Parts: sequence; C-alpha cells; structure tokens
Amino acid sequence: MIFWFVRIAVFLVVLAFALNNQHVVNVFLLPGSTLQTPLVWAIAGAFVLGTLFGVLAMLPPWLRARKLAKQQLKLHTTSQGQSAAPSGNTNTSNSNSLTKPNNALRGSNSDELGV
Repeated sequence: MIFWFVRIAVFLVVLAFALNNQHVVNVFLLPGSTLQTPLVWAIAGAFVLGTLFGVLAMLPPWLRARKLAKQQLKLHTTSQGQSAAPSGNTNTSNSNSLTKPNNALRGSNSDELGV
C-alpha cells in the first residue's frame, strides 16, 4: 500500500514538473542544425540517453562477471562430483570450502559480491 502512495507521489511531482516547464527551447544537435522542443522533452531525452549510455557502458563488465560466475559454478560442481566418490576416508575440506569466501574473484573488476 505504501509503495503505491510513493508511486502516486512521484507521478504527481513529475507531472507538476512537466506542466511547469513547457517553454520552447533550442537544442543544438550538430553544427547548423537546431531542434525546437519543450524543455521537459529536452530534459527527458537527455535522461533517456544518459540511462542508455550507462547501461551500455556497464554491459561488458556485467557479461564478463557472469561468464566468470558460470565458470566458477561449473568448476565447483565438477569438484563436488569428484569428491562425492565413495572412499574410505572422510574429506572435511569440501564442506569448509562452502563457508570460505571465493578468492578467485578478488583480482577482477567486480564488486564485493563477485557479480
């Protein structure tokens, strides 16, 4: 219920901003070309372009981290499968590896969670 009140409040603030900023402005795109548009559309366009640029800039590191996580999971599952073979002694190092942090991700350009 509170989430809907927040949504309505944000919508009303954005609506008031749009209604108060309907002045026509010149947007200079390339040398010699201009676009006349209301100020609110110019700001919205800049926001959309900035968001798109940010997402595209973060896409390669995100894909690299995802690939590394899949490799780590594959390595972990294959090592689990090999250590699950019946043997006479008990191996406690495998159960301890689940509680230790993943040190293989520390050298990469990832955040604390390794994502």
